[in-house]
Amino acid sequence: MATLQPKKVHGHTYWQIVESRRVNGKPRPIVLKHLGKAEDLLALLQGSSTPVQADIREFGAIAAAWLAAQDLKLAEIIQNNCPKRDQGQSVAHYVLTAAINRIVQPQSKARIAAWYQQSVLARLKPMRSQQLTSQRFWDHFDYLEEKDLDAIEEELSRDLVQNHAVDLESLFFDATNFDSFIDSANPARLPQRGHAKSKRSDLRIVGLALLASSDFHIPLFWKVYPGNQADSITFANALPSLAKRHRQWCQGSEKQITLVFDKGNNSEENIAFLSRTPFRIVGSLVPSQHADLLAIPQGAFNRLPERFGKTWAHRTSKEVFGRKWTIVVTLSANLRRGQLRGIRQHLRKRILLLEQLKKKIERSKRPQARGKPYTKQSLLKHVQTLTSGQYIKDILRVTIQENNGKWHLRHRIDRKALAHLKKNILGKRILFTDHDEWDEGRIVDAYRGQHHVERAFRDLKSNDLIRFAPMYHWTDSKIRVHALCCVLALILVGVIHRKVVRAGLDISRETLVRELKGIRQVITLYPPAPGNMEKRKAGRPRAKVILSRTSALQKQLIDVLELGRCLPS
Repeated sequence: MATLQPKKVHGHTYWQIVESRRVNGKPRPIVLKHLGKAEDLLALLQGSSTPVQADIREFGAIAAAWLAAQDLKLAEIIQNNCPKRDQGQSVAHYVLTAAINRIVQPQSKARIAAWYQQSVLARLKPMRSQQLTSQRFWDHFDYLEEKDLDAIEEELSRDLVQNHAVDLESLFFDATNFDSFIDSANPARLPQRGHAKSKRSDLRIVGLALLASSDFHIPLFWKVYPGNQADSITFANALPSLAKRHRQWCQGSEKQITLVFDKGNNSEENIAFLSRTPFRIVGSLVPSQHADLLAIPQGAFNRLPERFGKTWAHRTSKEVFGRKWTIVVTLSANLRRGQLRGIRQHLRKRILLLEQLKKKIERSKRPQARGKPYTKQSLLKHVQTLTSGQYIKDILRVTIQENNGKWHLRHRIDRKALAHLKKNILGKRILFTDHDEWDEGRIVDAYRGQHHVERAFRDLKSNDLIRFAPMYHWTDSKIRVHALCCVLALILVGVIHRKVVRAGLDISRETLVRELKGIRQVITLYPPAPGNMEKRKAGRPRAKVILSRTSALQKQLIDVLELGRCLPS
């Protein structure tokens, strides 16, 4: 039992906490703590319960990402493929800092220093603000050439498969693009004007291709490409790398990997190349190029199980791309309903624009009208633009008429063409595969698995998750490194989400990140430790680190992800 005992030294009384213990069978007093003089003990008792300040820092999401990066050995992988002289901070730390920032609070490199110093990273990896300027990030990003990025991607994907057992049964390839605000005069080649997913035709865009797993859509391949490049060309450029990955992942085993992609990637050359690889294939065909398959009567279709919703399928075979394939034509009531809704929305917009064009034509006929009058050739260009697009060109009919030297527009909906669309085309997909042994349900399941790569793109574009755009970069090399940081962030979130779900917490990715962001580190500052009263004023305040109040779910996340490892011991 510990007791409080005095001890006199040079006429001064000091207090100690002493406990009697047996040492070699004999009782000995053991000093547990020196408390100082009486006034020091009083100051300690009074100060211990009165904090003078508290510091609150980002903790949960950063700690989870930091630990996941350590588990994946991301720093080692980056350093292995981009060595730097042992001076200052490593390239890997700058990349990982940028990647973690994309998860927690995406912002420009000029503002990262302030965020860093108010986060748990300042304790896990102390850095001065001068080391976190945008110039320091750019200097370190310059070490990463395109070949280094390819090597990092290759080693990381191999590690994810071999050491973290990412499922390879089905992999999903697709591409998307992101807006940039790069000036037209900028010589960068990656940002180009093309078919922007955002419909911002005034902006230069950058393309990103991904190969995602069905295992929490963790990326196993990525590539940045010019924004005006066709999907089939992007796929062709990626195929040699994908074939190489197959050899690395399987290492001579007979493991089968099914590659799933949509019709935008089709070409004779691409399918021929894939036929020479070990990949199995599930893809789709352009319906308008296969009138014979669209003409199959609905009575020949069989209803798929209830989990597919109101979906019917017809199985056949056909020679496409120089060889025979198993073909599954699907008919979905939900898909048809969605397509009809989209067609009606587009028709309303086009008809509104046609009405506006008619008014402009009428105003141009007035005696004091300004500008050049409309000609038949100029009106034909307007009409061609307004009636372009899938299905619209078959439904919206516009005629140009001349009456007494004046032009008039007439438009109508071709009801017969619309009825033909509803009956023969809408709601149908044509799938092709070399999995002749699979039933229709499994083939449809595999193709619908594309939602995994689509979800990865949504995460990259979400304001609540990674947020690829805006990039805050305007050179090709920096854009590639930015893509690396964003994809690493996506991988880290995927690995964290997988661990949480496998532990029995079935929550969405958005909920996971939101709850982790809500876990804060609170540093409570107390007066300096008692000692010499004159020196105490200049002493450092004592700090106690605790976590903010947490919900039941947050407590579970702290346990599952072992976030306590990032707290001071």
